[in-house]
Amino acid sequence: MQTLIGLVGPIKVHLDELIDVGDGRFVGCTRMVGESAASDPPYTQSFAVVQRLRDGLIIEADYYLDRAEALEAVGPPGRRSQAPLATSRDTTATCAPRSMNSPGSRS
Repeated sequence: MQTLIGLVGPIKVHLDELIDVGDGRFVGCTRMVGESAASDPPYTQSFAVVQRLRDGLIIEADYYLDRAEALEAVGPPGRRSQAPLATSRDTTATCAPRSMNSPGSRS
């Protein structure tokens, strides 16, 4: 991730949709948007993650470049909750380059 941030600058990760599959798995549909330091247009990449949770921890994660593929991987719609748990207005994270002198940076 730090390599990508170095290429495109700070990145915002938007959680567009979070779907509870109902068996300890969730499908997170996300979008990364990076502002280029140059006058290039912003970098945008959408992807989906199927995550399995146990005891509040992620124990498995499968990444898909297509939302439909992720939903197909979790099974037919009858096995999933009908309503998403979250939408894009709920969650946004920002990733920015770390300074070599910042806490948590590696030497």
